[in-house]
Amino acid sequence: EGKSQNSLGNVCHALGQHELALDFLARSLEIALRVGDIEGQARSHLALGLVRVSLGDIAEAVNSFSAAISACEELQGSLTGRDQERIAIFEQQRRCYVHLVDCLLKLERNEEALA
Repeated sequence: EGKSQNSLGNVCHALGQHELALDFLARSLEIALRVGDIEGQARSHLALGLVRVSLGDIAEAVNSFSAAISACEELQGSLTGRDQERIAIFEQQRRCYVHLVDCLLKLERNEEALA
């Protein structure tokens, strides 16, 4: 169900229905947290960050991207010997860092962005 909520949120975001996207993505995150789905948490936080950027809420987007990065880091440690999954998580983490740095620069938090 969490993946479905996430997918619906992504569709709403693509259609410009950002508030509805936030609702679906918040439910997706809630489900992922409840069932301990760390990958779902990372996916939800990343999507929430992207919607928040679209809404101009850059500070909250920073929080979302940071949470997504933390979830990706947690996942990386649990995937020993599962290289394809680690590569996929690394790519998601890379995307989060790119968006995080962009947001930090928009907020003129240059030192933090370049650290």
